[in-house]
Amino acid sequence: MSTVGHIDQPSRESPSSLIFGKDMVSKAAVLVILAWVLIRAVSCEMWEDTYKLFGCKGTYDKYKMAHLERICDECYEIYKKPDLHIECRRNCFGGTTFFKCMETVALDEYRKEQVLISWDNLRKIV
Repeated sequence: MSTVGHIDQPSRESPSSLIFGKDMVSKAAVLVILAWVLIRAVSCEMWEDTYKLFGCKGTYDKYKMAHLERICDECYEIYKKPDLHIECRRNCFGGTTFFKCMETVALDEYRKEQVLISWDNLRKIV
């Protein structure tokens, strides 16, 4: 009578938990999540502070702000002038640089309308 040898089943643990241990992996995951949350919180506060520095008086709306920021970013990609971002945002995106940038990036009518709605809402005093 032959005996069939016992075959070990492969471990179902992840490679990182085999090397570092389960406890260390879970602590690292918590630290990564915590860092992400802190970065998001700080960046939101930073944007709101920057929004006020631009001279905007309306209600802060990150989506509308991103609309206007995108125009300045696209314009910068064309001209590569160091002060262009500052000039484009001056007076809550109300200076001549912003409007020249709008013309330069050749917006279609729908996008131009959306940008102007965002611009109007960010500049309104509520």
